Amino acid sequence: MVKIVLKNYTFVILFLLLLVSCSQEVSDGGVDMPMPDVQPQRDDYIPPTKNIQTEDVGTTESSQINFYDVNLADYANLEIVERWAFESDLSTSYDNLGGNMKGAVEVQSYNGVDYLYVWGNTPEGNNGKSINTWLLNNDLNWVYSQSSISDETNLYSHPYGITGPDNQFHLFFQGRTEGVGEDLWISKSVSDDGKNFGTIELFYRIEDDEKMDPYDCTAAAHGRVTQLDDGTYLFAFSASCQRKNFDLANSFMAGMLIGYSSDLNFLEVEELSYVPACNDPTFDTSQGEVYLYCDFSGYVDGDWDDSQYTQNQGLRLVVRYDLGTGYDFNPSEPAGLVHFYDESGEWRSVEDYKIDDIDIHQSASDGIVRLYSTANTDDGPTIHSFTRMD
Repeated sequence: MVKIVLKNYTFVILFLLLLVSCSQEVSDGGVDMPMPDVQPQRDDYIPPTKNIQTEDVGTTESSQINFYDVNLADYANLEIVERWAFESDLSTSYDNLGGNMKGAVEVQSYNGVDYLYVWGNTPEGNNGKSINTWLLNNDLNWVYSQSSISDETNLYSHPYGITGPDNQFHLFFQGRTEGVGEDLWISKSVSDDGKNFGTIELFYRIEDDEKMDPYDCTAAAHGRVTQLDDGTYLFAFSASCQRKNFDLANSFMAGMLIGYSSDLNFLEVEELSYVPACNDPTFDTSQGEVYLYCDFSGYVDGDWDDSQYTQNQGLRLVVRYDLGTGYDFNPSEPAGLVHFYDESGEWRSVEDYKIDDIDIHQSASDGIVRLYSTANTDDGPTIHSFTRMD
């Protein structure tokens, strides 16, 4: 009887070994698509008291939550709540890169020094595959410091950062496996000097967030972070959600989501905070409240225009939301529009300045609050700076 049992166990072990061998052969024969590590999880998260408005959110027949039932504002006719005057074109700082600068720019202070982070080429010839660090002096000239973030497999871009509770600088950025398309996630790396960064870690991937499954989201991308008065970190980031409801199955439907973190190691995303077509967000807390800005495009005369949006030729506006202490947010109620003016005081449209991926920062060197925007002008990529008029 014992011999029969042993033979049965031997058969089971051999069968399992055969299965492992077959799975390895199938895996080795497929396409190698390296992905980041497992997303951080936390079971003891206690959310702060928030006022995320949801009363206007409806559902579709497919039981998918449909953000397009939200009674969105008439964005083109909102009041003007903020004005910025053109200050300078910073393209001369990038002459040694041949003007090859891509994606969003982030300006942050760490230990009293202003740093600029941007994706692009390096003087060493990294061919646009790294996030680079620059140092700022008092006359807005940026001096190249070093290549800070790069990877042989994945593409990292659109940086943004903040000092954490550990007094280290946490830099977040958009991650993407080259050639995979819309598979976007948020990664991070930590530094103790603002220039030299450690291991690249996965911070948030929306496909790993089970509570976001009903929202048909496929990407978590470029974002910003700020710290609230109670110490909580508030995030806003571009996301692609509700593509089935918008009939954009093969396109990136850029919108915005917000989330909260107590320690910069775990992000709790608010499901009902999505704003369609309002993406590339940024924050400003210099006026005593939390202001959230986004680049709004594609909503024309109260209707969604597929062709104009997907071709990025629709209405382009910069919209501001007022979040109070950081916990009040209604996707249907923006505070108003942000307008831009040239040196002579004449209003200029968002398209005139090619405004994209704005960033607002108060300088550690002169105390001035500036709005930075990347711009793809006729003379090539550059960065524009603006100062607040009101």
